[in-house]
Amino acid sequence: MRIENESERDDALCRCLDGEEKIIHSQKTAEKYLNRFLFHLKYGNKSFAACEAMEQLLPILFPDENYQYYHNLLQYNALNKAYLLCGQKHYDQAMEELQKARFHAGEMVKYSRETHYRFTSPLFDHVYGVKNETDSEVTDTDDFISCLNNNSCFDPIRDSEDFRALIYHHLPPGG
Repeated sequence: MRIENESERDDALCRCLDGEEKIIHSQKTAEKYLNRFLFHLKYGNKSFAACEAMEQLLPILFPDENYQYYHNLLQYNALNKAYLLCGQKHYDQAMEELQKARFHAGEMVKYSRETHYRFTSPLFDHVYGVKNETDSEVTDTDDFISCLNNNSCFDPIRDSEDFRALIYHHLPPGG
């Protein structure tokens, strides 16, 4: 634990721990680096290829689709794909991506109601913890709807029934 470099310390702990402690440490470390990798992939490259890579990688690592906070990354990944597809005038595909983004936004709202998280994927089934508190009252669904309302790239599909359903789907009757 005296090793200052976090990466070197993680590697050393992986070599010297045994049994359950080694599994827990290894899985938590792998998940930590996965999170960092996806963060840099997302912010370092706004290409369709980067979006596709993220979309393909997470189901491999989480075959049970228990994504927990990765629903947030999947939400914004689908939104990024929708922006790119609208730019190419592939509006039907963009709508499919927006529907995926809406689904993941809803899953994040469910996730936000929990106090703890726990992955169940065989690769990360020892990764769990207490969630960070947030003081924001803005939900992922609210942010998703704001993205839809405030981006002109969606103007060509804005009047479609499917697009309107994405916006008004969560409102109570008369809302």
